[in-house]
Amino acid sequence: MRYIGGLSDKVEHYSEVKIYDCPSYPDREQTVDYCINAWDIKSGNAIGQEQRGASKLDEFRRPGQTVYLADYEHDPEAAHIQIVRRDDDAQMLKDKLRWLDVYAQVHLPSSDVQRRIARKRHDKNVNCLFVDGHAGRMNPLALTPWDFGLPRTEPEKP
Repeated sequence: MRYIGGLSDKVEHYSEVKIYDCPSYPDREQTVDYCINAWDIKSGNAIGQEQRGASKLDEFRRPGQTVYLADYEHDPEAAHIQIVRRDDDAQMLKDKLRWLDVYAQVHLPSSDVQRRIARKRHDKNVNCLFVDGHAGRMNPLALTPWDFGLPRTEPEKP
């Protein structure tokens, strides 16, 4: 908390920390509007492998080019999109938050399977927070595993 405005002695609930709240998220009940990079960058598996637990900052080879957080998708019809509400009990919160991560190509905006990163907000861009702490807008359909810290993959040869 001390790194997000020195409010730790004044905040009683995580939902009061406004950095989790994107003003353009369509469902105002949602208290966490971003998904986190959970790609296991040590595996080098571009298809997808989830990192469980913390990563050390020095594990990221390109911190200024690696997405840490990105806008979370909103799709009321999709079972994998979770609405995290202020009054969720601890177990429900834990269950829902495990869906607010990105660790597979099907979670990227170019997917229609289990997309977790928003495709159509912010004038069809996605806001991203990078590992080095800067933020920027990106074309969501251009995001690849490389943007999440994995090495570039060579196209398969016939």
